[in-house]
Amino acid sequence: MKDIKKIVLTGGPCAGKTTALVRVIEHFSSLGFKVFTIPEVPTLFSQAGMDYLTDNQAFFYEGEKATLETQLALEDKFLKMAEQYHEPSLIVCDRGAMDISAYMEPELWEQITKVVGTTTAELRDQRYDAVLHLVSAADGAEQFYTTTNNKQRTEGLELARLLDKKVEVKAQPPEEQPWYMTLLVSWFPMLLLIGVWIFFMRQMQGGAGGKALSF
Repeated sequence: MKDIKKIVLTGGPCAGKTTALVRVIEHFSSLGFKVFTIPEVPTLFSQAGMDYLTDNQAFFYEGEKATLETQLALEDKFLKMAEQYHEPSLIVCDRGAMDISAYMEPELWEQITKVVGTTTAELRDQRYDAVLHLVSAADGAEQFYTTTNNKQRTEGLELARLLDKKVEVKAQPPEEQPWYMTLLVSWFPMLLLIGVWIFFMRQMQGGAGGKALSF
């Protein structure tokens, strides 16, 4: 595998992703990387006629499924392109696959991922090398929150805060076992061998009167 990294810029509405994307492209291009950018797929769909606030559940389901399928297909195609490039490459996704889950109930998300042939764990833990979460201005910098610079942005402050929390990624080390469990696991093979040795020694001693071994 060539030197290819895939990262996601995410965050709630009005989080500064567009500005950050420009900076990322400029920085890594100056370091010699070939930078590919995956556009924000839900925005493309909204501009093309998709209504993510619709009450038509069948329409919503098909639209969200198509959004996820398109997101994954674009990422996979650009990965194939990057594999043919001779220099180190960076694929920057303006939102990732998991962002799509923020706009639906967990049960519907699980249904759609199953139909598409993936899982939450795969999309969250294995698909990207890094996820950069930019906090929405709606959370702590309300005076700078605006919808005027993006026609597709219709969320008020409360909804923007909620969506920002939904796309937040939290990483933590795996829970450590108690020290005595670690000690038990590490010493168990040795204790087992000692136990077997004692068992056979007792059997041999018991069989000294005429039986070699008795079980």
